Amino acid sequence: MAQAKLRHMKPRKVVRESSKHSSRKFSIKKYKMSRRWWQFSTAGILVLLLAITIGVLLYNAKMSTSRIIGRHVEEMGQVFELINEKCGILDFEHDVNYVDFLTVGSFVGSEVGAMNLRNPQEWGGPYLQDNPTIQTKYYEIIRTNKGYFLVPGNGVKLSNGMVVGKDLIFDKETDINALIEDGTLLNKAGKPLAVAILTHR
Repeated sequence: MAQAKLRHMKPRKVVRESSKHSSRKFSIKKYKMSRRWWQFSTAGILVLLLAITIGVLLYNAKMSTSRIIGRHVEEMGQVFELINEKCGILDFEHDVNYVDFLTVGSFVGSEVGAMNLRNPQEWGGPYLQDNPTIQTKYYEIIRTNKGYFLVPGNGVKLSNGMVVGKDLIFDKETDINALIEDGTLLNKAGKPLAVAILTHR
């Protein structure tokens, strides 16, 4: 009778262990899936945050470029105005002239860099400690049919995405005042990215 009872109980024990084992396997699988989901979610959030950060940095870099150009143009515009008042700017040697001479302290003759002066003895340079550049490019003075203009150098990418010399061509026919008025050569603060250089001719 006892043997019969034992035989009867043995299968029950096997069923219970099998059920426990199956339940444990299911829990481990569920845990692994949950952990994998959290890993993917965390990775997705990190990628999104990285993309947002890069986007903000690129936007700020663009805005910073236009602010720097606006400040440089305003500063150099005032310098050339002072030079014209004291020395009398006659003209510039080329159609495209690099602004790389505002750090000159003294010179011989009537020309400093590409600029020709009426009264060179009145030169009060150096006017700046460093010749301003943007994106490693010197600013340029362009000869147009409406006079001389100081503009960002060839190859500079503006905050509106236009590249000087590629999308924006400066030559004798270019109406730079019109480009300032229509906003092409204005930054977000409303400051012009080009300025007229007055001469005594």
